[in-house]
Amino acid sequence: MRAALHCLLGCHAVVFLPGWECSQGARLERTIAEALNMPIFEYRNGDIEPLVVQTTHK
Repeated sequence: MRAALHCLLGCHAVVFLPGWECSQGARLERTIAEALNMPIFEYRNGDIEPLVVQTTHK
């Protein structure tokens, strides 16, 4: 994980694969990417689209 996070710091954007939500490492990478204001995308059905994380507000 340390090596992956080191690589993340050299990236300009992040693309997550389907099911990333089930990976503790991928969730950490997303948190770091958001903190660094990096563009975040998700690979879905052969396309790369901006990642939209649904939140619930009460």
